[in-house]
Amino acid sequence: FPPSISSQRIDVSRNYKNKCVLVTGAGGSIGAELVLQLLQSGVKSCLCLDLSEYSIFNLKQKLNGLKFNNFKIIVGSYGDIELLESIFSENSVDIIVNASAYKHVSIMQDNPYAALSNNVLSFLKLLKTAHSYGVSDIIQVSTDKAADPSNVMGFSKLLCEQILINANTYLGAHFNYS
Repeated sequence: FPPSISSQRIDVSRNYKNKCVLVTGAGGSIGAELVLQLLQSGVKSCLCLDLSEYSIFNLKQKLNGLKFNNFKIIVGSYGDIELLESIFSENSVDIIVNASAYKHVSIMQDNPYAALSNNVLSFLKLLKTAHSYGVSDIIQVSTDKAADPSNVMGFSKLLCEQILINANTYLGAHFNYS
């Protein structure tokens, strides 16, 4: 980057400070790092949702060790509409960071239904539920494999990108998305 760009620091913490953020896939490698950064940036609360009890246990241990107390651990699927409704009705969620996905290319190539069901259909359920509860800010974690996909996993992530880009039109939503 030119010196004028690389020497500038953008303060992203102002975008998250005092916000309630739901992170799906919070126990995964990307999700856990995002949770940590969000807590460090001064969020009001971080709702950590993951299907893996083991991963979420490890995240909880790490966050407790760092003396954070403004997070909530939730075990379950981000495609479970009843669970999502209870999360949204009990918390004033401002932002969703979706890091949930099956991501192992070779495994998803052998299990395309699982890839499409989890990565795409669950994401669509998340968007529809978020829209019905007035959540407007959504960050979708994707992958380089979504660019000109040559495998099922990459294709599933490309579909998620396209669904989010077009959600305002097709769902009648007003999402701010990235």
